[in-house]
Amino acid sequence: MNLEIIIPVVAVLVVLALVAGGRKKKKKKKDSSGGKDIRVVGNRLSVDLTYAKWVGAPSLAPQRLVSTHYTHAHFAVFLDEMQKLGCNTLLLKTAGFDIFQDAWKAKYHWLLGECQKRGFFCQINVGPDFWGANNNSTDYVEGSDQRHNWWGDSKHTTGYIERVVNEFRRYPHVFWELGNEVDHSGVDAGAFKRRAIADYLPAIRRLDQRPIGVSEDRMWDLPVDFLELHAPSRIAPMSGRSRPWVMNEVAGGSGLWKDDAIRGHRSGEYGPIALNCWAHGASGVSGATWLDISRPLNDRARQALRSLKR
Repeated sequence: MNLEIIIPVVAVLVVLALVAGGRKKKKKKKDSSGGKDIRVVGNRLSVDLTYAKWVGAPSLAPQRLVSTHYTHAHFAVFLDEMQKLGCNTLLLKTAGFDIFQDAWKAKYHWLLGECQKRGFFCQINVGPDFWGANNNSTDYVEGSDQRHNWWGDSKHTTGYIERVVNEFRRYPHVFWELGNEVDHSGVDAGAFKRRAIADYLPAIRRLDQRPIGVSEDRMWDLPVDFLELHAPSRIAPMSGRSRPWVMNEVAGGSGLWKDDAIRGHRSGEYGPIALNCWAHGASGVSGATWLDISRPLNDRARQALRSLKR
């Protein structure tokens, strides 16, 4: 054997082995949702949702549009505490506002990223909220550019929905809300249904296949994936529904959506309502959706939120 050849070859192999051994294996990126996604499984959603609150578009605006405006710090502290209490879902509203201004859009993306890091799911409202965009197509916040008539001509409204879904569908932890309480008195529920069937639902499903919900009961014959309930008095009739349902706001004249309810003497009412929902087949429950996250939670609010989990 020619040692002059063998020795250099062995040396090279030793060096290569040392280099390979010294390389750190890349850690597999942890799935923020704990390996789960939102889908429909029979008459249930695949994840039990505990809604911490809903966040209105003006609360994410770069300028102070309404009295409730939250900073990055407010959200970071709130999400950390919700994670400890067992909540796992936020409902983010768009409701026809011009959220595509750079600074406004950036805050949505920031919040979605923070939720993803903590394993939160985000239901994104892509269309009307009765309390913001009404049948008369008028603004309720100065400068909001909220001028869509969801119950009438659908040309611009369909474009808005497509834009919202296209903007946020990149996130693995999102699902959708077609509209909130779009069947209230004073609006044409039939007209909205026709627009939803002809334009709005097909627009969402062309871009994304994750579940779509809507509230409330006069909208439940729409071909959505799950139903949204707000009135505690309607829980029992929901048993045996062929589609999943969630109570993503405790309303219906109860006043339990209010910040002072969950912090005060009514805080003990949330747990029994959540238990009743779970017992009748719910896929999601909610605390006080108008919770003011600029104020630290008190013990009553913490206990109420802790009691939501199945």
